[in-house]
Amino acid sequence: MQKVYFLILQKEFFQDLQVSYMLNAAALDFKLEFFNDIQKFEEAVQKNKPDLAVISYDALSKKEEWTLDTEIAYHAKSEDELASGSAYGFKTIGIAKNPDALYKKIQKGPYTYQAGNTTAQPRVSSRAKSEKTPVTEKAPALQAKPEAKASSNNADTILGIERSSSSKQAKPETPAKPAVPAKKASGSKTDNTVKKLEESLSVDDFFAALNASKPQTVSENKPDVLPGSSRQSAEPVYTNDEPDETVEEQEPVKEPPREKTKPVTDYTPQRRDAIDEEVLRDVGHKEKKTKVITVYSAKGGVGKTKISSELALYLSMIKAGEKNLRVLIIDCNIDFGDVRTTLGLEAKGPNMAIWADEIKEMMENSSEEIVYSKEEIEKKLRYDEASGLYILPAPLTNEDSYIINLDIMKVIFRNLIDHGEFDYIVCDTGNTTRDSTTIALEMADIVLMVA
Repeated sequence: MQKVYFLILQKEFFQDLQVSYMLNAAALDFKLEFFNDIQKFEEAVQKNKPDLAVISYDALSKKEEWTLDTEIAYHAKSEDELASGSAYGFKTIGIAKNPDALYKKIQKGPYTYQAGNTTAQPRVSSRAKSEKTPVTEKAPALQAKPEAKASSNNADTILGIERSSSSKQAKPETPAKPAVPAKKASGSKTDNTVKKLEESLSVDDFFAALNASKPQTVSENKPDVLPGSSRQSAEPVYTNDEPDETVEEQEPVKEPPREKTKPVTDYTPQRRDAIDEEVLRDVGHKEKKTKVITVYSAKGGVGKTKISSELALYLSMIKAGEKNLRVLIIDCNIDFGDVRTTLGLEAKGPNMAIWADEIKEMMENSSEEIVYSKEEIEKKLRYDEASGLYILPAPLTNEDSYIINLDIMKVIFRNLIDHGEFDYIVCDTGNTTRDSTTIALEMADIVLMVA
């Protein structure tokens, strides 16, 4: 089987590749090892001499020269990277934007990149464009300009604005003066002031001087009203400092008291307890309960293990703040469980039978409740660094599963839920009614039935 080493520095692609290869390794006709560190990659290539060393362009561009004692090909994620990488003189596997595409490119093998292989739209010269476009098409647009000019002249005539026919550039329109307030009868001091101001001052100065020339007969807190204005003050206007005695003060109208309405929310004691529990959980004073998801079917061979494994892997890759969700998958098919092989784990390591044997011995020697800490629980589990998933595999043989009974399963589940600090526990079950399957269904918050 061909051995391929792959180097990529992009974190997201590297993580996706780790999970994808774990699920698809059995179907590939080559063995792939991937690195995200240049020094470790070079040391591994020099030591193990793989058949092919593939370097992604983000890592390839970090060095001016690469010298490895094996065949080198580069990987690109865009057309620009494909063209730029050819300057190093290596062959390429082409463009691959996801792990599945990468597998296909590696299986096809590297090739020599040649500029111009990519399909492009044919360019049309300016001369060809002018030959295809008849000149007569622009005639209607040229004929429409005089009409637009005539319409603008008509609009100027209607608005009373005179424009010289010889001028070619539009002059800025001067704003029309606002109408002057209506004048009172002749002979008053205000009328003479208005007449003089109209002849000598600008609009802004005119209004400023007009307000200054008016007699101040209104109290300080009352707004001024311009002559001829239709706006009147809602409050009575006084001609001197003393108020008019004829004005009577009106008593404020008292509004009728409003009826008190009952709150819509039902604050029964049970409801208050539920609300308090949610508030305490949100502010961090109450631990969040671990959710248990059990995948079950009464028939075998319907894909329970595949669904359980992919669901657990997906949940473990979801961000919860700065960290990923803490997820555990339990293989409750203790007779013929194959979660371990589905995830590509080796046989050597912790499993349910080893933990059950320890619990059985503790139950025989003591009647006290068996409680494990978070750190002690993690030692009983397998951990996949690539995905961050915890795994409790089934026993390796059917004989090892005989010691696992209902009491032992209750101890395991209670410690995992109460002290494991997991966000989710995914249970894969068999199509039997053994204690391991029964307890997984009893403890489940969500049961996925597979038809």
